[in-house]
Amino acid sequence: MNRETVLEAAIKYATKLKWSVIPLRQDKRPYTKWEQYQKKEASLEQIKIWWGQYPDAMIGIVTGSISNISVIDIDDQYGKKAIMDLLPNRFAAPTVITPRGGMHLYVKYCKELRNATSILPGVDIRSEGGYVAVPPSLSYGVPYAWASLRTPDKLAIPELPDVLYQALTRGVPLNVKFPPPEGLFTQGRRDNDLFHTAHCMVKGGLEPGIILEALTRIAKTCSPPFPEKDVVTKVSSAFERALRKDRNLSQEVQDYIGSTTGSFRITDISRILQLSTLQDRKNLYVILHRLVEDAVIERAGYQDGVFRRIERSCDELAISPGRPTPLDLNFPFGLEKLVHLYPGNIVVIAGSQNAGKTSFMLDFIKRNMAKFPINYYSSEMGAEEFNLRLSLHEEVKEWTFKAFERSNNFADVIDADSINIIDYLEVTEEFWKVGTVLRQVHDKLDKGIALIALQKDPEKLLGRGSSFGLEKPRLYLALNQNRLEIVKAKNWASLADNPNGKSIGFKLLRGTKFLSERTWTRRS
Repeated sequence: MNRETVLEAAIKYATKLKWSVIPLRQDKRPYTKWEQYQKKEASLEQIKIWWGQYPDAMIGIVTGSISNISVIDIDDQYGKKAIMDLLPNRFAAPTVITPRGGMHLYVKYCKELRNATSILPGVDIRSEGGYVAVPPSLSYGVPYAWASLRTPDKLAIPELPDVLYQALTRGVPLNVKFPPPEGLFTQGRRDNDLFHTAHCMVKGGLEPGIILEALTRIAKTCSPPFPEKDVVTKVSSAFERALRKDRNLSQEVQDYIGSTTGSFRITDISRILQLSTLQDRKNLYVILHRLVEDAVIERAGYQDGVFRRIERSCDELAISPGRPTPLDLNFPFGLEKLVHLYPGNIVVIAGSQNAGKTSFMLDFIKRNMAKFPINYYSSEMGAEEFNLRLSLHEEVKEWTFKAFERSNNFADVIDADSINIIDYLEVTEEFWKVGTVLRQVHDKLDKGIALIALQKDPEKLLGRGSSFGLEKPRLYLALNQNRLEIVKAKNWASLADNPNGKSIGFKLLRGTKFLSERTWTRRS
């Protein structure tokens, strides 16, 4: 990707189209904290600085009111048909062809459109609070490109057609007809039609017996009739694809690599992503080879099958020697006397079941809510149970914090300048993604901090995500029944007193009061 060409394009988008520009990584994550650019556009000087720091950055455009655009993201042939069948014959809009062969249709900002995935089959929406990559960006060497004669400088951005507005906001109206394609279930295409019918039934959650019966009946109506003995094979194939989650293996591999530190092995990826078929493993080798060629990863050490991620991005630090002032926080067990925290820090509390994670969080809120704005996100308690927990703290006359019910995508809702408490981070499979979630939260923080609870096996030191959850936290605590241990502490309160490995015993009374031993002791 030519740096000057991309920079010139970014400036053109910002000046001529008045679009809000941000720099994106190859995996489409922003290089910078981008939320502020939903409200104000970056200056030309800032854009030049970004592409000076990140010469390989893709151009991102913030969608919504700031750029006065909404984007219809069409992923596949089903999405293309769903949209094209709804569009008026003479409708034309600026269109981007994506690296994966999809399409981005640009329409004027429509406030009723919300960011959404699969709003129609194969169709996503990017509007207020979203962003898209634009040409001439390259994603791992593959370009985004404007469709011929459908560039925004040659074609005005249209209003969203009413029939498409109805479909994207209220569902496809009943008067819209989708005529069946010619030759459906006939010789030459009946195999494919039967398989996709079975696959849709599987994705819809129908039981295998119902799917088999329905497909057997359809097979009899094919022209010529499809052999009944082969119907079972079609149903089995559909379930096999569903079990593979219709995965975009390349994206999963990139997500995994993005969450790693140090080196990793092919066997690690195969195990964590559950690549059980020979074809999946062959595809993995091809994907890794391409990422090596694109200088995203490189081979590490002298053994085959070992790689490391190449990390070129870095944030410039202001040089001002001296010991900064830590946040004036108050923790249970006097942790602030051992460890200091600063703006942007993450604290992880990995606790076994019923060890007191929520009690720890509420005790922390009680100690700090008079000094800091605090947002609490609960993934397991409704309003009645939550308020019951609060009522047990009889000494508190008024709770001055905000509480929300939330179970995922925490980076979308946390306040960058407040204390954010996530109780707890639900990850039931693919535990390596814990590291990705922690990084997303960390990237969102500015002056604020986050305390995040994780589930933990009582026989293990680390919580779910294991070592993947250790990279971003500046303080990592392990909470077991009646004992708290400091697993990782980066900012010691005293340079002469290393808190790592120290632990303290305690009793928890009525779920509200911690009675601790007198001193912290180090694990022998």
